[in-house]
Amino acid sequence: MATELARRIRGTRNELGVEVRKEWVDAPNSWCEPLTFRDLEVGDRFILMPLPGDNSGHGGFLNGSYLFKKNSSELEILTAIRLIDGVIVNINEHDFVYKVF
Repeated sequence: MATELARRIRGTRNELGVEVRKEWVDAPNSWCEPLTFRDLEVGDRFILMPLPGDNSGHGGFLNGSYLFKKNSSELEILTAIRLIDGVIVNINEHDFVYKVF
């Protein structure tokens, strides 16, 4: 579900979307090497990397992101705690993340 902010912004920044996509496409591969959940140490805080989408519950860059903390590194059980409410979630080891310091 889109936030009010996403509803206000959607469709008003098409030119910026083109610029961002062009910068990413033209960037060298070394600038785009991702960090994955598996790369994190237990205790690291992170957010999941947003994916392109419709900003209405199916990805997108206009919505907020949850802050997580990795709490297990066993390959069979990769979990994190969502810090806003303490919910434990399973996360794929290959999901792209942004580490938060």
